[in-house]
Amino acid sequence: MRSSYATEGINGKKSKAKELINKFAWQPLKSGLIGFIAFFVVLVVTKLLSFLIGTRDIFHIEVEDLTVSFIGFILLYLFTFVEQFKDSRENKS
Repeated sequence: MRSSYATEGINGKKSKAKELINKFAWQPLKSGLIGFIAFFVVLVVTKLLSFLIGTRDIFHIEVEDLTVSFIGFILLYLFTFVEQFKDSRENKS
């Protein structure tokens, strides 16, 4: 378990910079990684099932599969990033 000392500033409050990094960098990166994994798993399972059914002669992962999975990363990253801006605007009002 991490100590709270690592995220606290001089006055015992959470550092504004760390909060912004968490909100606008770390959270979108985590979401993007989940999107990449989700797209990649769907592609692999689909290829595996088509190999097992017999519609494909060999099972292999291609560079295009990683490219399509990267699209999933971009989509979820951008969605979460824009959502953070929306949330920060609502908190200011």
